[in-house]
Amino acid sequence: MQSVIYHILTLEDFKDCTKGDCYRSRTFEEDGFIHCTPDEPTSLHVLEDYFAEASERNLVLIIGIDTSRLRSEVRYESPVPVQGMRTSDLTNGILFPHIYGSVNIDAVVGIGKAERVEGRFVWPSAFDTVEKYL
Repeated sequence: MQSVIYHILTLEDFKDCTKGDCYRSRTFEEDGFIHCTPDEPTSLHVLEDYFAEASERNLVLIIGIDTSRLRSEVRYESPVPVQGMRTSDLTNGILFPHIYGSVNIDAVVGIGKAERVEGRFVWPSAFDTVEKYL
């Protein structure tokens, strides 16, 4: 059964951190996992809290990852606030998927552009193939 989780990053990070058929986030060594979100509403909160400034300089992407295709372990865990950042994404009871390892590219089911409309992020109207961004 397909279950899709989302990872948010800049296009630059996607290109720089994808080696061969695997992606590993810039913060993996420090955090020990790749941060993901479980759904659209939570992803939009995370975008506002952590990516508003980045979107002024870079293309921000949302990567859809099919957990049934993923080779690395996924654990759903409570979020940890990041000092100095907004925290609207820390709604009580939401568990965030964390990937303990690399993302094999064949588990990525689509990549969408996270664009701002009237000062707020909106969910992508379409998700493109991985090849478009590599």
